Amino acid sequence: MEKRYIHIVVHPKSKREKIQERENGYLEIYCKEPAERGLANACVKKLVAQHFNLSEKTVRIISGQKKPKKLIGIVI
Repeated sequence: MEKRYIHIVVHPKSKREKIQERENGYLEIYCKEPAERGLANACVKKLVAQHFNLSEKTVRIISGQKKPKKLIGIVI
């Protein structure tokens, strides 16, 4: 098993859900869900899992649960 860490920036309440890769290695994630009651975090996990063709169980938010900048850990 290989662990990989990814820095992301989340944009909640977006019109469309999408992921954009940036030059600096960050992922920008646009979620339709608001940043309330963990809805945006659940959306982030779902989109990251889909992007890397993984199960949502392998995606963890390491830091930044209540902030737009987050560190995500995935197990490949």
